Amino acid sequence: MAKKTTFNLENLSALGVERLARLVVDASARDAGFKKYVAAALASANGPEAIGALIDQRLDALERARSFVEWDRARTFASDLSMTVHAIVDELGPAEPALAIERLLRFIATHSGVFERIDDSQGRVQDIYETAVDALGLLVTAMSESERLRLPDVIMAKLGEETHGYLPMVVSAVAQSLPPEALVRWDSELGAKQARRPTGKRENVDWTFDPRSFAVIACRQAIAEARSDLDGFVALEQMKHPNLQNASDIAERMLASGRTREALEWVRRAAPHRRGFVSNAELSDGGQMQDLTSIQRVSLEARILETLGDRRAAQALRWASFEATLDIGILREHVVRLEDFAEFEVLDRAFDHVSGRTGVRAIAGVLLRARNRPHRPKRKFPHHPLMDLNPPRAPRRTREADVVDRVGNRHSREGEPIHHDGSRRPNPCESMIPRQRRALCTEQRAGG
Repeated sequence: MAKKTTFNLENLSALGVERLARLVVDASARDAGFKKYVAAALASANGPEAIGALIDQRLDALERARSFVEWDRARTFASDLSMTVHAIVDELGPAEPALAIERLLRFIATHSGVFERIDDSQGRVQDIYETAVDALGLLVTAMSESERLRLPDVIMAKLGEETHGYLPMVVSAVAQSLPPEALVRWDSELGAKQARRPTGKRENVDWTFDPRSFAVIACRQAIAEARSDLDGFVALEQMKHPNLQNASDIAERMLASGRTREALEWVRRAAPHRRGFVSNAELSDGGQMQDLTSIQRVSLEARILETLGDRRAAQALRWASFEATLDIGILREHVVRLEDFAEFEVLDRAFDHVSGRTGVRAIAGVLLRARNRPHRPKRKFPHHPLMDLNPPRAPRRTREADVVDRVGNRHSREGEPIHHDGSRRPNPCESMIPRQRRALCTEQRAGG
């Protein structure tokens, strides 16, 4: 058998310049985006001005375009955008980082018109713009001190009025590399801009949800984070509408800085309205809506309590959350912090609590999540003879739905599952609980 050739720089160099050039010409004929990238590389040989002029031509065309990009050209269009970004970063960036940053900002400023021209439901184009934002942070480090001092003015001139959230992303990407005096001046200018925005409710419009005001606050928070100004960051968070404040994020920052008492106060703050959700299992069983962030807040509050030395309260909080939500993640956090051999009694209580619930789908979901540990590949659910109550399901059905259909689709008046022949069978969920006990016990012993 012939030896497989490795595709690397050394082997490609062995092909020779002429043959590689022929391959590049052939590939350029098939791929318009690659052809533009090669053209930018050729232009770079004539200096940064030449490649800058070539990139400006592409950006001019992108800014003027108004026609809708049909679905069959969407991939080619995205490839062309990606090649433009690579040309700016790879060809112009090493020679003139300041010019490259100006072109990247100009490219990012085209996002509004581009998103109106294409159906980007897959997020392909959005990823390209986020790549351009990330590249800014790398290029800033190569700029001179005087160029970095002027960068905030360049950014605000290009993106000062955008409303899609790219300005805060750009500020966050570059703030860490800017001189302190530039950050202070930038924050002062943003504060003056924020003061000119309407506030409160005027003419039946609630200006606390104004996207431009929210973007200015997010920019100032990025600057405060770069300056390690936690108090300033918190003060800006309090300027937001209560529904938009992220108390858990502030609590995380307080905990990381050693201000645990303040972290506990923040994590216990309840917003007037929280985002809720109903899982498929809860919806099928008639369950109630749950708070989308309740598990994360409970986990964070428990860690804060442990930092304060109140381990008993932290464990009680985790257990109460598990009883209310049947979340296997919070149960794991509780179990791995138990004393040696205490996990057996706690897991008995946990699975007794689960088996006492009336929702069949909720029970099946807990058992599946208990079996499938997050740090290991998922395994097939353990087979039980009593699960074969119905014919096999279609392969596209979820495992949880399959377990529910086999376990709880038919019940007697007393709530016991019955077979097709009318004979009663014990609840298979109860038979499977010991298997899940052993799985969690093994994990706790390994972690402990």
